Amino acid sequence: RSLDSAKSLIPHRPSVLQLEFLALTCEEALFGGAAGGGKSDAGLMAALQFIHVPGYSAGIFRRTKVDMLMPDAILARAHQWFSPAVAAGFARWDDESNTYFFFTRAGEAESSIHFGYVQYDRDMSRYQGSRFHFVFVDELGQWIEKHYRFLFSRIRRSKSDAIERVPLRMRASANPGGVGHAWVKERFVEHARHIETGGDVRADLRSRAAGKPMPLPRVYRSPPTEEAARAAEEMNVRPEGAHFVPAFAADNPGLDVVAYRGQLAKLDPTTRAWLERGDWDAVASGQFFTAECFEFVDVAPAGITWLRSWDFAATEQNGSSDPDFTAGPLVGFHFPVIEGKRINKPKFVVGDMK
Repeated sequence: RSLDSAKSLIPHRPSVLQLEFLALTCEEALFGGAAGGGKSDAGLMAALQFIHVPGYSAGIFRRTKVDMLMPDAILARAHQWFSPAVAAGFARWDDESNTYFFFTRAGEAESSIHFGYVQYDRDMSRYQGSRFHFVFVDELGQWIEKHYRFLFSRIRRSKSDAIERVPLRMRASANPGGVGHAWVKERFVEHARHIETGGDVRADLRSRAAGKPMPLPRVYRSPPTEEAARAAEEMNVRPEGAHFVPAFAADNPGLDVVAYRGQLAKLDPTTRAWLERGDWDAVASGQFFTAECFEFVDVAPAGITWLRSWDFAATEQNGSSDPDFTAGPLVGFHFPVIEGKRINKPKFVVGDMK
């Protein structure tokens, strides 16, 4: 028994946009933007592209173990897709290592797809000895940059590998928003230009929102970072920048787009811009504290104990990034006295901001 290709493992044809993503041969690429574009399916398909090659190893990651085990997450999808192959004897699931193994050719090594997570620094040590030819990070906007960049060190092969023609690839999916919004935007979107027209991806996204189609193929490329350019020069190879394939719900033929957009319409404007239009420039309004939360007074109450605290803005400027200035709010508290009685519930006052 052997597995000659991945076709029998994928239950539906890739969309046109997923095919553009799968055709990329670059080292690093992001698929996504708006919600509902088929990001997880695209990542699972990409992991399967060389699954018939003996010794091929792929890793698929979510931020946390809980994320990975959610009912509709990418691991649950893999169980659905691969169950016929398991029943036919072409694949097996190892619960201890969270890995699918696939039989390739008689007498040859198995190929594999591991499912993991990196939530804390200590989780990185679990992968110190791991080696993957392909890594896919699902929902990259939930990640901190350090953990994502660590996974590049796990993508490698030895000179003795018999699969030297299999490309080494890092792939990811993301929506705007999340703890990683700023660095994901900087790495994949901020400087991305269309590979043929040279157009700015954010300008093309705004044009799409106004009814103009985006250029084809829908692939954008960022210039290599300074460190990547230096490393490429040392190794005498051509430097590569990160690629970005914007996706939208309309690109997913298996999704009820009308019903889904109806659900997105119930969100706040910023989150809706992120998930419906893939708008990386939409800015959250700071909804935890709004103007309605405060009472504005001309004179501060008497008896306030004041304290000023400083945020020294230690982040250094890096390229086009614009770190915030040092800021120091003057905050005080007092216990109100009502009808001659002290109320043992303090009120807080913001005096100024420097």
